[in-house]
Amino acid sequence: YSAIVAENATPDTINAEKQKFVERENAVEKFMQESIGEINVNEVNAGYKAEEKASTYSILLALQKMGVFQKDKTYTIEKIKAPVISKYHYLVTQWLGYLLAEKFIEQQGDSYVCRIDATEQEKEKLWNDAYKVWNGEYIAKDFLEYVKLNGDNLAEIAQGKVDPGKFLYAEEGDKYRYTDSLYVKNKIMQIAFKTLAKYLKQILAENPERTIRILEVGAGTGSATRYLLPALKGYKFEYYFTDYLKHFFPTAQEMFKDYPELVFKQLDLNEDFHKQGLKSNSFDIVFGGYVMDNAIDFGKTLEQIEDIIVPGGHFMFLESYELSAWITI
Repeated sequence: YSAIVAENATPDTINAEKQKFVERENAVEKFMQESIGEINVNEVNAGYKAEEKASTYSILLALQKMGVFQKDKTYTIEKIKAPVISKYHYLVTQWLGYLLAEKFIEQQGDSYVCRIDATEQEKEKLWNDAYKVWNGEYIAKDFLEYVKLNGDNLAEIAQGKVDPGKFLYAEEGDKYRYTDSLYVKNKIMQIAFKTLAKYLKQILAENPERTIRILEVGAGTGSATRYLLPALKGYKFEYYFTDYLKHFFPTAQEMFKDYPELVFKQLDLNEDFHKQGLKSNSFDIVFGGYVMDNAIDFGKTLEQIEDIIVPGGHFMFLESYELSAWITI
């Protein structure tokens, strides 16, 4: 989270804003530390390690299905990108990093080589290992099933033959079990969202009388929105629920039908905000939960977000401090 201070602010104003920021930060840090005490860090690290290996192996198998990384043959990054549609080219560089880290490939100058033939049997084994390690305490099995489902279809997704959005809602059983497992039943995500909600409450308490305008980017399934909206109770606000994909909106509109303050709007982080109808200095708070990794040009997107925030406003976001293979599939 960060605070935006006007360029012409006086030293006293800047110092006052800094002090308020530090006070909020300390309160939130205390809350988070208390919450983290509920987590066994060693178990979580072991779970992520197993999930990361299975996800990376799924990437390798998908690339081999697309004709890339045939055993003992060298490939330049251009050849690796060739079967992948342009909108996913930025992911290829990340995939190479994960494959190198797991030692599934080797780098030879500007080229890469794989020494193994990936198999469906080995992929299934690695995912079964991940299921056993996580065991459902911190990450629900439905979550791993969702990530694996994307991995199973990664070759088709990367070639533009399948829309990954179709996998968000399960075809059998509870339609929302994948989306709920990603955010609602995920203990780690619960702590993150509750922490942000606490920070939001502190901001609102400083401006109890005025209407606060909030923009959520990449709102998607509304997982973070579920935690933030209750924090707004008792305050005047206008909440823009935005996402690149409009197919999220009908579900979100039904989910949040009791909040007339919500405005639903399609917004692409990688396109000009002004051309999409947003104005400079128009929002008090911009929030994004695990969405900034979709920014092709992170710096440019950050500049656009800063432009639409009022002086003294805030940008709140959640991101992994390091990228993970499962996020990219």
